[in-house]
Amino acid sequence: MSVDKLDDAIIEMQKQLYKEEYMKELRMRRGGKFYPFNIEPMPTERERLIKPMTDSERALRKQWLDDQKLSPREPVDVPEFTRKNIFRRSYSKFFDGLAGIFRPLLGQKYTPVLRKALPLVLIPYLGICTFWYQIKYSPRTWETGFRGFRVERLRRPVTHPGQPDFPNSPKLEHHFADEGFSDRKIFLGDKLVTSGR
Repeated sequence: MSVDKLDDAIIEMQKQLYKEEYMKELRMRRGGKFYPFNIEPMPTERERLIKPMTDSERALRKQWLDDQKLSPREPVDVPEFTRKNIFRRSYSKFFDGLAGIFRPLLGQKYTPVLRKALPLVLIPYLGICTFWYQIKYSPRTWETGFRGFRVERLRRPVTHPGQPDFPNSPKLEHHFADEGFSDRKIFLGDKLVTSGR
């Protein structure tokens, strides 16, 4: 056996040992010391057809298949076991009630679809409407302070041939954080009081 083949064999052995150790550690962290295993009798079609099944194996297989059927009352909704914190529960209670109003109209099939779609559509729509209202009707100005939003379009004025500044466009005059103070209609000239006297 050459040295390269020996090295490859040792590396493969180390990989296998490392993998087994890693899997063992994962099982220990999960809480069980044993491998998870399937309790289904004869799970593959090959196992069922390779040799004739005995009556006891057939009964065991039939029993296992019958156990997989859910009863009409399942899945059971246990409100005390909901894994949601208090904020998510209060948030979802509103949408559950709203979907409950439409349950007689839509039926059991389409009510969960409505329940899932309501927050996805309604919350962004209300957020966009609120944001648009604030921008349009309650913008931030020098009088209101930092309340509201302000949207400004900063663009350079266009100069055409024949204008005195052509071909150089004049610099855009913009006061930082002006909030419309330079466009005010009051407190102009002598009426502007800055010292409190």
